[in-house]
This record gives sequence, structure tokens and C-alpha cells, in this order.
Amino acid sequence: MTEMKILQENPLLEKYADKLKQRQHNFQKALNRIIEYYGSVDNFTISYKHYGLHRIEGGIFYREWVPNAKNVYLAGDFNGWNLTDPATKCDRDQYGVFTLFLPDVKNNHSFSGINFQTSQKNDHFNQNGETRIKHNTRVRCFIELNSGELLSRVPAWINYTTQNKQSGNFDGVFWDPPQKYEFKHPWPEPRTDCAFLIYECHIGMAGPEPRIHTFSEFTQNVIPYVKNMGYNAIQLMGIMEHSFYASAGYQVTSFFAPSSRFGTPEELKHLIDTAHSLGIYVFLDTIHSHASKNIGEGLNFFDGTESQYFHSGTRGIHPVWDSRLFDYSNIEVQRFLLSNLRYYIDEFHFDGFRFDGVGSMIYVNQGNNVNFNWDVYFSDLVDEDAVTYLYLANYVIHRYDMFAITIAEDVSGMIGIARSFEDGGFGFDFRLNMGGADLWVQTLEKYENFTDWNMNDIVYKLNNRPFKEKTISYTECHDQPFPIAFRLLGNNAEEKMSFLSKIDQDKVDDSISLLKLIRLLTFGISGESYLTFMGNEFCHPGIIEFPHQYNHDSFQNCIRKFELANDEMTRYASLKRFDHDMLYIEHKEKFLNCGDLGYISAADKENMVVAFERKDLVFIFNFNSNKDFESYYIGVEKGGKYKCIFSTDDFKYAGKGRIAIEKEIMTEKENWGTKSNRIEVKLLARTAFILKSVDIQENM
Repeated sequence: MTEMKILQENPLLEKYADKLKQRQHNFQKALNRIIEYYGSVDNFTISYKHYGLHRIEGGIFYREWVPNAKNVYLAGDFNGWNLTDPATKCDRDQYGVFTLFLPDVKNNHSFSGINFQTSQKNDHFNQNGETRIKHNTRVRCFIELNSGELLSRVPAWINYTTQNKQSGNFDGVFWDPPQKYEFKHPWPEPRTDCAFLIYECHIGMAGPEPRIHTFSEFTQNVIPYVKNMGYNAIQLMGIMEHSFYASAGYQVTSFFAPSSRFGTPEELKHLIDTAHSLGIYVFLDTIHSHASKNIGEGLNFFDGTESQYFHSGTRGIHPVWDSRLFDYSNIEVQRFLLSNLRYYIDEFHFDGFRFDGVGSMIYVNQGNNVNFNWDVYFSDLVDEDAVTYLYLANYVIHRYDMFAITIAEDVSGMIGIARSFEDGGFGFDFRLNMGGADLWVQTLEKYENFTDWNMNDIVYKLNNRPFKEKTISYTECHDQPFPIAFRLLGNNAEEKMSFLSKIDQDKVDDSISLLKLIRLLTFGISGESYLTFMGNEFCHPGIIEFPHQYNHDSFQNCIRKFELANDEMTRYASLKRFDHDMLYIEHKEKFLNCGDLGYISAADKENMVVAFERKDLVFIFNFNSNKDFESYYIGVEKGGKYKCIFSTDDFKYAGKGRIAIEKEIMTEKENWGTKSNRIEVKLLARTAFILKSVDIQENM
């Protein structure tokens, strides 16, 4: 067997070779078990079509895994909520799987006292009569235990749920529209070598009114905005149904049901189809790291036991999130979760998956209070069953969509997360650079005096990422509820964003200048792709806070006023332009994902100057708040002519217009650092600019 590339490239990992090989063995063993028991991976992952509630020829079919149940009944609007109707009692097999077939009702016949006679005909009717469960009507399953207790549950595989306005509880809904949405547009062209510019979104927040906004509104208002701004992907939070809105979708109750707060499954399909028509990828924020503790509408104690889907005892409870933790070794849990992924590929045409909480999944203590290092990555702290599941998840996703993108949110820095199986990795395409955003927050909180910033340390940490593991960088995502801009601006931040305001204008100008440097540096050096949370591109005012009891269910900080950035008398408009033009550099130059990670040619701690090269571009920053440099030398690899193509000081970005765009600079043939050429530049305080090599002289 050929040695894994991850070992060939890093001999220091050789001491962990047996662990890496064992992980590959565990994956293959789990895959073989699936094939042995179920015939194929296809049969296993297509379970979303065979479990739950489905219209089939001649009737409606229901299947549920409830191993601790004595009997299972289906009830709902269709039978007047007769909880133990003999006609809806399911058959049980030896594995605890219950099934029920409800044949269509013949004309003039009744079912449980309800007359189904009708003269109307549609796709749901056939020559035998009428469907027993009508589209968009409520259902639940009722589980009888050996003790005689009767449990009321939302079916685990249900495709839609709605909330009862009076009780607040959720019910399952049979979703079988007469006219199902048909996709009109193909998936976007594969972007194997292009950077992803990701706009992270929450549907409910994506509008100006103090309420929950919808899929349809997002399709009409936000997707065109995303396209015009230059983003080529959206990442959707909170799609899987969650009973607690303030969880932002991170405590899922119904995994196969798009949240009804935002609209219907058909409206979500239309949203994705519209994005595809504009060449925009759509990624699903995927919550397979834990599940809601809710009983009755979630998976917790679904069959009356705590261990059906989850670990027992304290291991089954997340110590921080207070949610349930899956038992990834259970083949039925694997069936549920892997089918969940295929469901969103097949039925909704999602282009990729951002796996939340990977750093929690892969450690038996959820990674709490651990100083991560290589020894930890291969220690008994690792939940190897979770690791195997993630191998399986990536295998399944790429099996059914070879161009799908998978992203790992892992704070621990686990080796090989974003490497292929063959290389010795987990199979993710990207990992999130979570440390970058945390670094900026820590720096701002620790050093009130900007002159204390150690730019050498900052640049090193931003650029420090695992070898050959593609990374998505960001300055802020939804996890940073208090935007950097408002940390810098302080009190009355919203008023200060107006050019007409007279409050602390020098401080405001300096803060906005620094913000632009932070963003450009992160964008330029910290990854192969880039992400922004919606609204942060123009510094949307206020924190991110969902309505809950502690803020009296207020939506004040759970909205996005995109129209603010249309007012040219504000810095919102200037920062929106800055973000657009920054992304345009990648569209034109394609430097992020070209394989060039960036060579840092200057990280001047004393003068707070940073410079680095990527592809044909040279990024130069002066973070000093009050010190200009009339003459500063930067070493460069390529000799010849360089031209300024972007400046943070441009008037249109709320700058002072002191750096000439299109200005050309010639290199000097003189060794500078490790480079054989140098350029002489003027550096103004709190500014940055990008030079492009436009006339390479090979002999210089």
C-alpha cells in the first residue's frame, strides 16, 4: 500500500502513522458493514424515501424506527386525532421498525367516521379513490410502551412541520403538493480551482422589519444583492427545523424539514434554483454535531429511552450547549444522518455543506478545556466513532455530487480535516479559519493602544494554517455578534456613520481606516476562500441578537437594513463599495485559490508595516495610526514594472484619495531580505494598497 501523502510530506507525523491507518480501516469497516447489511450505499442513503410519510402508488406509506415501542399509531387531522385507531396501527419487524400502509379510500366509503367522497380530481387521486391524508395536514405518531404509556411524537423523518400558535408546540405535516417544484436551472459550473466568496445568511434576519422574513423575500431581495456584490456562494443558517428560534437553528428538532417559519419546501427549492440561475452556489449549515433536547417534537427520548439516537448518561449531554449528542457508532444513526445529507442533495440541490461543531463532535469531552496539539489529535480524547462518521459523510456527499463542497468548523486544528481520504484526511474540501476572527477580537480587547499591536505576531497567526488544507477566512461571521466596526467606533456608533455627523470625526476616520486594513489583510493572507456574515460588509449597526425572553422577544437586533448602504451620505455606502471592489480583485486576479499561500516579505513590528506577495500581487499595509514613511523598501520576487490597482485610501471608500491608482513603480535590482529585487514606496498612516506586476523583466 502506498504511504499516505500526509505522512510523506511531514515525517514528524510518522509516530502517529498507526492511528491514521486505523482511522482509514475504521472507515472501510463501517462502509463494508453498510454494504453487507443493506446491499449498497445507495440503498442505505436513499432511506429518506422509505422512512417517514410518503405518497406511493395506491396509498400512503409510513415507516419509523422505534425499537422500544410495543405499538405505534399514526394519527392526525385525517382521522380526527384518534390516537389508537386500529386502522392506523403499524406493523413491527424484528428490528423495531414499524410500517403502515394506508390505501386510498374508494369513493363513497368512509375511514374512521370521516367521509372522503369528493368529485374533485388531482394528482392525489386515482381510480381507487382519494388519499387518506391530505396534503398540508397535521400528523403525529403515538408510541405505546410496554408500560402502557402513550407518547406523542413528531415523526423523525417528517418533511415539514408547523407550530401551533396557541400551544407553541410543533406538529408534523404531510407535505405532498399537487404541483411539486421542478428545477429549471442546472447546478453552477464546478469551481474546483476558484475561490469561494461566501455570503453567510439567516433567512429570518434578512430584511428590515422586526419580524421573521421568508424564503420568497430572500429570493426576491437578497439573492440579486449577493450577485451584484460579487459573492459566488451563500451559506444558509437555520434551515433545518428548530423549535427554539433564538438558537439560530443550532438546536434542530426535525432534520428533514426546512423551517416553516420561512416558508415551504417548494419555496426553498425556488430560492436555490434562482441562486443557481445566477451562478451562485448554495451551502447548507449542517447540524450533525448535536440535537435539541426537546421531547415530543425532536429526537430526544423518541421511543422513551435516552439512547435510541444518542449516548446515554452524561456523555449524551453537551456540557455547554445542553443538547443531545449522537451515538455515531449506531448504524441506524448513521442511516438517519447520511440519508439526511443525500436528501438535501437530491431534493433541494444544495451545492455543499458546512458542518457545524466538528471540534465538538470529534472529542469525547467536546474539546472543552484542552490545549490542542498533535498528541491530543491522536489520543483517547478523540471520539473515533465521530471521526468515522465524518469520513462516511464526506464519502456520501462526494459520491452523489462529486463537485459538492464540504466545510469543517473545527476550532481544534485537527490534522487532516481538509485532506482527502487517500492523503490520510477526513475528506473535507475546506476548513474554517476560526482563529482569525478570534485573533482580531482578542487584539482589540487586549490592546486599547494600537501602537502595542505586534503585527509580526498577527500576520504569522493569520497565515498559519495546516499544510495543503484549504481554508476559508473571515473577519466576522455569525459567531461575532458585536461587529469590529462598533468596537472601534464606541458610543453613538450609528450616528457617527453619517458624513454629516460632527462627533469625533478624526476618531471615526481612523476607525474606518483601520477596519479596512483588518479586512483586506484577512482577505489577502488568511485563506483560499473568504466569508462575510450578511450586513457586515457595510457595517450594519447593532449586535446580532435573536428574540428571546431576556430581551422581551425583541427583533430589534435580528434584522438587516440593506437600504442603509444606499445612502451616499453615510460610510455604510463607502464600506459596501470597498467590499465589492475587494471581491472584484479576486474575480479578476484569481489569487486566493491558485496554490500560492502568500510570502510575507515584511512584518515590521516597530513600524507596524506588513507586506506580502501572492501570485502577481503585492499587498502593502501601514497599520501605524500617525506615522507616514516617505521612503520604505519592500523586497519582491519579480523584477520589472508594478502598478497600483487598489487603495484603501480611495475617496469612494471614505478615504482621503492620497494614493494614485494606476501609478507605476519600477523595481531596483538589489537584494532585499530573501528577495533579489526591491521597490521603493511611500506609506501613509492607516492605509494599504495592492500592486500588480505588469511587466516582468526576467533578467532583473
